[in-house]
Amino acid sequence: MNKKGSITDIMFVAISIFVIAIVIILCHLLIVEFFARAPAGTINTTYETEMTDNYKQFDYMTASFTIGSFLFVLVGAYLLNTHPIFFIAGFFFLMLSIFVSAIISNTFGAFVEAEQIVASANAFPITTTIVQYLPIEIMVLGFGVLVVLFIKKDDGYGL
Repeated sequence: MNKKGSITDIMFVAISIFVIAIVIILCHLLIVEFFARAPAGTINTTYETEMTDNYKQFDYMTASFTIGSFLFVLVGAYLLNTHPIFFIAGFFFLMLSIFVSAIISNTFGAFVEAEQIVASANAFPITTTIVQYLPIEIMVLGFGVLVVLFIKKDDGYGL
């Protein structure tokens, strides 16, 4: 129960990034549709412009969340004492994580290519790029976690 971090956190990061991207794009679509269907003169156009422009700041939030969660996983892996024998299991779980993140990335690609979603997805270029390259990012993070988990020498198990 005293677990501080592990290789399984990588799967959590991939799924979290996917869910955040989907929610941000769907909420943007909802906002755009709301303003498009509102009766003329009921909503101030300045308010509409400010709201849609400010909502696009969530694109940077996704990038910040991605970087922060990667650092969180790496620090958590550093704080965990792990025997090197678990490197093989970690490597296989990393391969599974890369496979799942490829499925997530392809699913997101199909989602943003839908006719109704394209305009909202284009409003978030950083978010779509992050999810598009998610398998590569997960691979880099996973190898970083494996290196941090099993190369440190302060726990008595290091090489």
